[in-house]
Amino acid sequence: YSLVGGNYTNRQFFRDARAGRTGQQFAIGRNTGVAGLYFSFPVFDGDKFLGATIIKWDIPHLTALISVDNVFIVDEVGVTIAARNKDLIFRAMPNATASDLPTQEKLSRYGISEFKTLRINWRNDTHYPGVGSIDENPQPLIFTAKSILDDAVTVHVAHPFDRLQEFSGARIISFAIFSLLCALAVVAANVWLLLFHSISREAKTAER
Repeated sequence: YSLVGGNYTNRQFFRDARAGRTGQQFAIGRNTGVAGLYFSFPVFDGDKFLGATIIKWDIPHLTALISVDNVFIVDEVGVTIAARNKDLIFRAMPNATASDLPTQEKLSRYGISEFKTLRINWRNDTHYPGVGSIDENPQPLIFTAKSILDDAVTVHVAHPFDRLQEFSGARIISFAIFSLLCALAVVAANVWLLLFHSISREAKTAER
């Protein structure tokens, strides 16, 4: 579906491009109804703003990269935008700033104006830092996260902790961190690769 001809002047990614910056934003497509990450790049002729090149990465494509239930991707205001577990979608992280957005902005971006908080119950155990559980599910998980795409999104990985309890002390922490970093690396690499191909396609189209 082509974005050509659409009016995006009140989208943050367009406002960023208009100001001469690259922009990124999650939003539900006005014409398609499909959620996606938008990336914008300003086009100038000298000091004259001509427009913006916009790339949309549909969230279903992003979700296809997620292979386990307890991996979720959060946007810059703390709302979960992609996860295999549908119960985690459009939830607000404990430190989310999404509630500060105007109601119309929330409706435009997410299609809803209120977000249920994604509760993470930390164990606060000095022996096992980063261990907690999600909502009412008692399963212990060890958490880590990494921001990518210029902090446009953050990938969160939660590894089941009960599978690691045969280890002890530093060994369990080392193993858990290694597993989580591997998972993050795979997701981040796939994200960058898909975005690179998208930008390459757009560049070739623009050259024609």
